Amino acid sequence: MAHVADAVVFDTAPCGLLAVDRATGSVVRANRRATSLLAHDGQPLEGADAIGLFAELQRDAVRELLESSGEPGGSVVAHAAAHPQHEMLVSASPAGDARSDVVVLSLVPVADLVKGREVSGSASRRDALAALEAAVSRATTPWLMFVDVDRFRSVISQLGHVEAESVLDAIALRLRDATGPNDTLVRFGGDEFVAVVACPDGAKTADAVAQRLVQAASEPYTVGAHRVHVTVSIGAAAVEGGPANLSQALARAEAAARAAKAAGRGRHRLFDPVMAQEEEVAADVAQGLQSAMERGELVLHYQPVIDVRDRAVAGAEALVRWERPGHGLVMPAAFIPIAEKTGLISDIGAWVIHEACKQVREWEQAGIGGLWVSVNVSARQLRTGEVVEHVREAMKGSRVRADRCVLEVTETALVEDPEIASEVLREVRALGVRVALDDFGTGYSSLSRMREMPFDKLKIDRSFLQGIDVHAQDAALVAAMVALAHSFDSNAIAEGVETVDQLSYLKALKCDMVQGFVFSRPVPPDAFKEFVSAGPSWLMA
Repeated sequence: MAHVADAVVFDTAPCGLLAVDRATGSVVRANRRATSLLAHDGQPLEGADAIGLFAELQRDAVRELLESSGEPGGSVVAHAAAHPQHEMLVSASPAGDARSDVVVLSLVPVADLVKGREVSGSASRRDALAALEAAVSRATTPWLMFVDVDRFRSVISQLGHVEAESVLDAIALRLRDATGPNDTLVRFGGDEFVAVVACPDGAKTADAVAQRLVQAASEPYTVGAHRVHVTVSIGAAAVEGGPANLSQALARAEAAARAAKAAGRGRHRLFDPVMAQEEEVAADVAQGLQSAMERGELVLHYQPVIDVRDRAVAGAEALVRWERPGHGLVMPAAFIPIAEKTGLISDIGAWVIHEACKQVREWEQAGIGGLWVSVNVSARQLRTGEVVEHVREAMKGSRVRADRCVLEVTETALVEDPEIASEVLREVRALGVRVALDDFGTGYSSLSRMREMPFDKLKIDRSFLQGIDVHAQDAALVAAMVALAHSFDSNAIAEGVETVDQLSYLKALKCDMVQGFVFSRPVPPDAFKEFVSAGPSWLMA
């Protein structure tokens, strides 16, 4: 043991360690963890044949580790002969330099990788990658399943970090049970797992396995007095060409998982080459956004909001556009999701609030007063609470009344972390700023949440207006939404009004305000000013 680390450190290491004589293959020393993993009835391992401690089918692979040149980095997944249930990642490294007569085998239980012990550490990520590489080496037709737990921050907010971690452990067990006995599952990040799964029928098998994993992980969890509902998004990709292409397969599986999450969460997607192209486009957009604000390429367009009662322009919704050189006017759907992923949404969101408030001030100075402007707030801005300071600074810089600013939040943004969102919006309303619930009816809002977090305006999504002038049920549904808004002392605003017939029905249903192409598309500030001066009252006759 002269060449092995200090005896105390060796004996108390959290992973199993075996010091093996390279020439004889016998165990020179074993620490406590190795004994618990490999020994029969706690018998000493010293003097035992190291190869014989592992399951027969994996002995050749372990032998290759010992007979290697002693270069660190090799690893295999093997089971203990005495305890077949103990699945371990076995790695080899020389006790001293590469010429050392002693090789140290480190044993990391795969269960520890699944549970994610010390998952934030680089060593743990290394172990996870090594386990995946070893699993790919021994698997036929291997596919990777990249599992991303949806909205896990809300679970932490609800339960706290300790109990939220127990939910991850429970998810890991379900995923493990839903995979085959020869498949491998590791914890890969805070709320991410990766599985290596044998898929003999290729995409057909992978699709079925991914669907099974989504379903298994999505059943409710009971933690103390709490019943927690969690979903996962899964991306699957084939490992083509063995372990050497593991990194490529991981990138593809992760891209597919992002596509699944973007499609609505709680879903799975198989990697498609189109996803790689989309990733390249996203990277290009993200790079361009870095300097877009500095170059003055971002602009705001304003869509009028009409008060049905007095036929006047009550306010406007500010919508960001990107005047990107060589691309023309880029709509927000093409870059806002990317800004949210990269974190650039914080800077963009702050700029939008400041610019909108400044525009209100300019209109007031031009004799167009009494208008409010609404801006969209992202889930990230709510989660971090930064929007409160952004609003406060914008109010101070523009010197406009607080009630001239309206923050629009979507139901899906509230769901990510409802407690924090509620607290942030209360702070915003305490400043005098109004709050609108956007896309009402398309998300997951409950009446109790609306009672706890009152909104000044409810915006009825355009999807509910499609058949309002044709189908009685559609009209009844919109009428109920308008009545609900009024019961909470909120204004009802209908979005996406495109025809005069829709407008007439909304007027009859006593909807307070409307916006849509029937009046105007979102337009630059000067065009909006002209629209206000002309007035749309002829449409309301």
